[in-house]
Amino acid sequence: MDKLHNVLFATEKAYWQVVSLAQKTKVTQRYLKLVENVLAKVQDSFDVGMVNKNQLLQAKVKYNEVSLLNSEAQNGLDLATMALAQQIGLSLNTKIVVADSLINISDELNLTSFSPEDYDQRIDYQMLKL
Repeated sequence: MDKLHNVLFATEKAYWQVVSLAQKTKVTQRYLKLVENVLAKVQDSFDVGMVNKNQLLQAKVKYNEVSLLNSEAQNGLDLATMALAQQIGLSLNTKIVVADSLINISDELNLTSFSPEDYDQRIDYQMLKL
């Protein structure tokens, strides 16, 4: 039973990592859109002579920093999703979408019928026993 708890813990840890990185990706995407708008306004202001070249370059540097953060968050989410898929026995290219809330999710999954004995029926768990 201790091995089962280790597997459940690792799966739950991988799941929450995906949830965390999915939220981080949403935040960085919103931040990137905000910085894009600021950059466009600074570019317009530069074009009419209201700001100097240094201010425009600062806006472009900030845009590049946020773009890098967004790429890192997306790559982290992709890796975490693959790790979760591997943990639960799915192929690595499986698309996993995490729920933003748990409202009505128990009805869809029928969580009341789950029991730890269900793991005994999985072929990979039986191979681990051997």
